[in-house]
Amino acid sequence: MAERFKETFNGAKDYHTFSRGIPNDAYTEIETTSSLKSPRRIRYANKTQADKYYDRLVTGLSPSYKEGGTFSIFVDQFYRELQKRGLETITFIIDNDEIKPTMRSVVHEYSCFQISIDDSILTAQVYTEEYDSFCQYNSDAACTFLLNSIDYNIRQRLCQLQEDADSFAVLWLRFIRMVQPTSVNHFEIIKQKLVSLKPTKYANENLEQLINDAKAYIRILISANQYSPTITVDLLTSIHDNCSQTGTFQHDLLSKLSQINEEATKLLTLSHASSFKILQSKQLDPITVLEWLRSKYYTLRNSNQRKPDMIKQDLSRVPASISLTYDQRTALLKFLKISDKPSDKPSDKPSDKPSSTKKKPWRRIAPKDDEPQSKKHKGTWFYWCKSCNLWSKTHGTSQHGNNKQNLQSDTDKL
Repeated sequence: MAERFKETFNGAKDYHTFSRGIPNDAYTEIETTSSLKSPRRIRYANKTQADKYYDRLVTGLSPSYKEGGTFSIFVDQFYRELQKRGLETITFIIDNDEIKPTMRSVVHEYSCFQISIDDSILTAQVYTEEYDSFCQYNSDAACTFLLNSIDYNIRQRLCQLQEDADSFAVLWLRFIRMVQPTSVNHFEIIKQKLVSLKPTKYANENLEQLINDAKAYIRILISANQYSPTITVDLLTSIHDNCSQTGTFQHDLLSKLSQINEEATKLLTLSHASSFKILQSKQLDPITVLEWLRSKYYTLRNSNQRKPDMIKQDLSRVPASISLTYDQRTALLKFLKISDKPSDKPSDKPSDKPSSTKKKPWRRIAPKDDEPQSKKHKGTWFYWCKSCNLWSKTHGTSQHGNNKQNLQSDTDKL
């Protein structure tokens, strides 16, 4: 890009340069600078001042990015710093995946370059040849800034891949290939996991959990520029065909599905990025659609109209492993109309325990009115005495008290 400068009040040897904004596809001038607060940056002719400024320019982010960290957060922070430091212009290369080639930042829009990363590196190398001394200065500073912003282990591996002629855009793309999955097969697996999500695989057909899982997969595909409208169609079809909820919910879902399918057919010739933008403008992008589905789910749940929630359960069959407090047990038994007290009804089942009532001795059992008042038992005669209430060996009722012998107890061997 043509070198440009403007004298400052500090003297003719110090000057400002335009180093922020989006360059044109020929890399000869900046197309966008009006929205930037400070598109120009001072360059010091004095070496001491220039070195101090450069040190501030390449100071890495803290904390540095470590493998396994949230890459999207790191990218956002890193790109904001590139903008603040006036280094973002050299991150732009042309994206030929669009019907109309567009200049895109390899940092801010890295997902557009993930799958065709080798071709993107070749494109970035071509643009390096167009750099003037200011662009080269910015590129070198951005490379050092990146290396200072990543963990030591990642930095060592990246330095082994770095070549002497690498511009920042090339180095960043090598970094992407190293820390992010870039194979088509990886994203195909994610697509299959996404469209295989079914309400019946979740407890009580919990659509909220399904939506959260779907959004996690969708964000991965969108960030890699691998999300197509047909995936939304396949996902909603799977939900529609595997959901027990009927009525208005199914009707609304089918209508939304038909609407998206119609739009997806129109967008078949466009790139993923372009079709996604069009769907966003019509509020038919996957994230918006899933939030619409979530609102439908909440409406059913809050009005107690969800079919899975309306299925009656046998509450009388309480697992033995459940521990209930006294109040909980009382409330449960009351609900089930079961008495917690022993039954007052006599049981038909004979008891195994011996009776607590002793059997009366035969000599205490009075004869009936029509039965004789004397009887022989084991060779000995006995007489019933009503006064003694006993079968006596010595007297009957009429002889009771006639002699001293009759007054003596005759119960010794009862």
